[in-house]
Amino acid sequence: MPSDIFGTTSEASEQFRSLELAATASFDSAALARAMSRRMAVGNQAGPDAVVRLHGSAGDPSGNAWVSHKWRVWWSPPTLWRDDLTWPNGQTTVIIVRPDAALAYVSMQRTLYTSEPAPSGTPPRPPDGMHLPTVADRLTEFPLIRPRLPESEWELATLGKEVFAGRATRRVRATRRPGAASGEERESGYWAGVDEYECLIDDELEILLRLTGMADGAAVATISADTVRVDAPLPADIFGYTPPPGTQIAHVPQST
Repeated sequence: MPSDIFGTTSEASEQFRSLELAATASFDSAALARAMSRRMAVGNQAGPDAVVRLHGSAGDPSGNAWVSHKWRVWWSPPTLWRDDLTWPNGQTTVIIVRPDAALAYVSMQRTLYTSEPAPSGTPPRPPDGMHLPTVADRLTEFPLIRPRLPESEWELATLGKEVFAGRATRRVRATRRPGAASGEERESGYWAGVDEYECLIDDELEILLRLTGMADGAAVATISADTVRVDAPLPADIFGYTPPPGTQIAHVPQST
């Protein structure tokens, strides 16, 4: 049964016509690796994990284990989505989904993967098994909007009310119930191996504005909204993309 503390993604999308978020995500790669190792040691596989899967576990070359990136999202439910990620090294990833096409631009590869017809000539072959995302995929990947933690697996406690980014929120602590998902692929949770979270939930929008993962009594990962715009007019071309000159174009069938 859905929790009355955490709304569902579909419930959130009914609260607005468009949503724009700018967020900062940070994680301690060394601490997350330790937490994941402990989880795997007791037989659990790593579940869906947006930040770790996208980044790997390498820390800053200077020795600082904390890694940060910027993430911007534009969402016009139910069918239009864009998110832009800027990595610590300045590289970018752009993902767009709309009814007629989906695309992913990866600056490190100087390649645009798209479901639109490939240009003439011999386009580069996409990696085996690659698929372009759907809106549902992106909602699962972006921690502040992804499906919530079910009460069957998590003990949820409201700690109080507060204002964050100018919006009314409630602070909720989520602790994984003993034995939850034991021996199975983890269906919930935001970072693999993390079994405790503190969340700020927007009272009106039913999305997270801040999420902190805890391990060994300390924060190991966080993603926090820097700005939130609701029902603001979106740029007419925001769900289109022109790649930089010299970009390779690779055709990938669109997921359904």
